[in-house]
Amino acid sequence: MHMIRQKDIARECGVSIATVSMAINKPYKISRDVRDKIYTLIDASGYKKNKSDVTTIGVAFDNFQNYFLGDFYNEVLLGIFSRSGELNVNIRVLNNFGAISPKNIYGLDGILFVGKTSDEYIEKALEYKVCLVNAGHPNIHYPQITSVYCEREQTTPSLVNLLLNCGHKNIAVLLGEPEEEVICKEFLKAIAATNPYHNDKFVFQASVHDIDTVEVAWHKILSCKPKISALMCYSDLMAYYIYRCAQKHNVHIPKDLSITGYDGIQAPRYLKLPHPKLTTIQTDRILLGMKSMDLLWHNITSEIKHRKNITINGSVVVNDSVARIN
Repeated sequence: MHMIRQKDIARECGVSIATVSMAINKPYKISRDVRDKIYTLIDASGYKKNKSDVTTIGVAFDNFQNYFLGDFYNEVLLGIFSRSGELNVNIRVLNNFGAISPKNIYGLDGILFVGKTSDEYIEKALEYKVCLVNAGHPNIHYPQITSVYCEREQTTPSLVNLLLNCGHKNIAVLLGEPEEEVICKEFLKAIAATNPYHNDKFVFQASVHDIDTVEVAWHKILSCKPKISALMCYSDLMAYYIYRCAQKHNVHIPKDLSITGYDGIQAPRYLKLPHPKLTTIQTDRILLGMKSMDLLWHNITSEIKHRKNITINGSVVVNDSVARIN
């Protein structure tokens, strides 16, 4: 099989080899018409960059500072940056992706979206015809974009069984935002399949970005009949919002209400997480970041693309936020 080279593409397109190289490495420096002509032939011919070429990927965010200083994605980023160093991959941080200019996107071999990504951002990225991977949150509207995320279906039943073994039957569920639909569905599906006492009337929704919505859900949970004895929160952050509501309304955890979270968020050493210590699922976010980078690297460098989502398992961490009841 004849290997397609840059000079072959240059001859077919009627341009110089230097122009082809520019289209691949610094495409914003040449006209769009010439660039698109070259890209069309590259796609048709199956041309691959040489292994000696440096691979550059964009790591895209809505707001990089929020993720870097956050409780969940800071470890995901550590995994991404660590693996990029091992793979000798150059990283271009695409902060506020919606406002990124084309010259910062052209020439990238792939884009890694970190966290919840809007449809607008994905539509913009699709225009550039590069490999795309979601790290952390699948987008339900774009199932063709492969995702790496912490699964819920295999791990959540362990939390449910813990509550059942402690005597809890009236267990409420607090889910996250609609854009987290894939993971929320997995979480609720696992709970409904494991808990024989599950009641859809005990399922509530709130936003981690708006504590007022958690307050609203909190009052609904308190008004449930029969009385709720345990609450399974979609995330640790949401569970800590519930801690705040409980303290405000003089409800004692776990004496009056048992709480579980998800993620295993760790606070910096100079801060203390609320008490009692939360029973949760510990997830390996560093591994999530590494796997996301590995997946993008594979799809950039291999002719056979990996199309299936990759999930990261977690493990139950039993602490003091769950009490045994009669």
